[in-house]
Amino acid sequence: MTPKQRKFKNDLIKTIHILKKNKGIDDEMYRAILSDRYNVNSSKDLSIDNLKDFALVLGYKGFETKEAKFNRLVDWHCATTARNTSTKTQIATIIKLWQTNNRVRNKEIAALMLFCHRIVGYIPFSLGRLSKDEASKMINAIKNIK
Repeated sequence: MTPKQRKFKNDLIKTIHILKKNKGIDDEMYRAILSDRYNVNSSKDLSIDNLKDFALVLGYKGFETKEAKFNRLVDWHCATTARNTSTKTQIATIIKLWQTNNRVRNKEIAALMLFCHRIVGYIPFSLGRLSKDEASKMINAIKNIK
């Protein structure tokens, strides 16, 4: 094992212990998870891949894929939708266009909300609050950024 791998493994073990404390998992339950899932008694005996898996089991979000983060972002904006407001497809299209448009310098959601203010006249709490017409205006505006 190289020094970088050893440091990464130690950092993962530290992360797991922090997650264990934050979740309120006692030592007995922690050992039970280790023995049931990985057939070991200590996290030091786990490989790096198993440590990553264990961190995900305990709720770590650092290994999420870009697609999973994007879907979580879309779901958050969709959670505030009401009747006659933007659809999940419109919200996903707005966010995807914003993040992939080469002419947009700041890809953050806050910048998107400020752009939304320029287009529809107000800053919504989330994209789910836009009407269907306003969401269509946003999609066309992002496509036409020069």
